[in-house]
Amino acid sequence: MDRIGAESRERNTDLGPGVHGSPRVHKTDDGPPSSGKTTMLLALAEKLDPELQEKKSIKIGGKMDSASRDQVQEEEHKSGTWSDLPMDILCLIKYHLFAADSAAFSAVCKTWKSVPAVVRSLALPPDNNDNSLSNCPCLMFLNNHFYHPVYNASFQLDNILCLPEGIIRVSKYGWLLMTQGDHCPFFFNPFTNVRIDLPRIDYKVSSVTFTNPPTSNDCEIVGFSTVDDVIRVYSIKRGKESWTEHEFKNRFCVVLSRCNPVLHGGRYYCLGTKGNLVVYDPKKNTVHRTGSPNHIWAHFEDSDCRHYMLESEGDIFAVFVACSGRHIRICRLILSKMVWEMAEDLLEDKMLFVSRPASFLEEALVRGTGNKIYFPRFHGDNGLFYSLATNKYHTFGGGSCYESFHNSKERLYCTWMKPSQLLQFDREVAFYLDETCMEKKFLW
Repeated sequence: MDRIGAESRERNTDLGPGVHGSPRVHKTDDGPPSSGKTTMLLALAEKLDPELQEKKSIKIGGKMDSASRDQVQEEEHKSGTWSDLPMDILCLIKYHLFAADSAAFSAVCKTWKSVPAVVRSLALPPDNNDNSLSNCPCLMFLNNHFYHPVYNASFQLDNILCLPEGIIRVSKYGWLLMTQGDHCPFFFNPFTNVRIDLPRIDYKVSSVTFTNPPTSNDCEIVGFSTVDDVIRVYSIKRGKESWTEHEFKNRFCVVLSRCNPVLHGGRYYCLGTKGNLVVYDPKKNTVHRTGSPNHIWAHFEDSDCRHYMLESEGDIFAVFVACSGRHIRICRLILSKMVWEMAEDLLEDKMLFVSRPASFLEEALVRGTGNKIYFPRFHGDNGLFYSLATNKYHTFGGGSCYESFHNSKERLYCTWMKPSQLLQFDREVAFYLDETCMEKKFLW
C-alpha cells in the first residue's frame, strides 16, 4: 500500500490550461449517478466533447430546460410508448417469461397487466433446449392438465388421455400406482395409457411404494399399516398372484402417517405421525422404531399436521407442516444416529416439491425459484409456495404474502412428476403390450 501510495503522489496530472499538480482523490457527493457531475466538471476544465458543447441543452443535476423537455415529449409522442405495443406482441413476450419475470411484466403498466395468462399446449417430446421444462417437476392432475411452477402456467399434453378414476398413491419412474377404493390397486402409465391391474388387497394400507417400474421383473410393491397394537407389512412381486403379509407387535404404539415410505440401503423408512420412524428390513424380516424428535416437535402434535418424506443424493428428508401451514420444519435424518436434525439452511439453492404421492428436491433452475417449498395449493390460478427467506407464503402471480394456508385451496387428486420421467417411452411396455388389445392392458 505504501509503494502504491508513493507512486500516486509522484504523478502529476494536467488539470487544465496552466494548472498542474497532484490531485487528491475523494468521493464526490455533489449529485446522484447520471445527474451531470461528470459533464459539468469536464465543461469547467474545457475538456468537454465538442459535439456536446454544440448542443443547446445540457442536463445538469438531473434537470432539463423546458425547450428540451418539450422536444423529448414530442419525439416520444411520435414514436409511441411501450404500452402501445400490439397485444399479440405482448402475449408473445409474456409466453416466454418465467413466473417471477411475468409478475414483473404485469406490474409495468395497466396495458401490460391486462395481457391474459397463457394456457400452453405442450407437444411431445418437449424442446430439449428448454431445460427448465424437461427437468422441473410439474403438478399433474387427473384431467390431463399440468401445472408448471417456473412458468406459473398450465399445460396440456395432447397425447395423454384423462386418467382413470381413482386415487394416486405413488408416482415414480413415470408410472402411477393408483387405487379404486381401498382394495383395488393398479398401475397406470399416463404417457402410454397402459394399465396394469393388480391382485386385490384385503386391508387398508396407510403408506406404500414400489421398487422399480412395473414392467421390470424386479418390481415389488410394499405397503404398511398400523392397526391397534400390530404393524402390518404387505408386499407383492411381479408374477405373483397374491399379497404376502407380515405382522409385527407395535410395542411403542406408533401410528403411521399417510406419507409414503422411502427405500434406502435396502430398508424401508416409514414416518410416524409424531416424527418417529418405523424401519423395516425385508432381508431380516424385522422392524424397529426410533424415538420422536421432541426438540423440534412443539407445534406438530395436532391432527392437521401434514408429513412428507423423500430421498435426495443419499439423504432422507422430512417436511412437517402444521396449524394450517403456520409452522414448517424441514429435517434431515442422520442415519448413523437415527435422529432428525434441522435442515432449512440446506435449501438455499434448492427447490423442494411436496405432495403425498411424490416429493422432489431439485436444483433451482432460474433466478428467484430457490429456497422455496412448492405445494399442491393455489390462490386462484396461481400456485402457492413457501419462502424460507421470508417465512411466508407467496405466489408468482401477485404481490401478497400470507402467514398460513388461509384462502388457498389444496388440490387432492394430483402429484408432482418430472416430464423427463413422464416422456420416457418404456421399451418393456412396447415388448409386453399386445397391440391388438384396445384397452392397452397386460397381466401383472
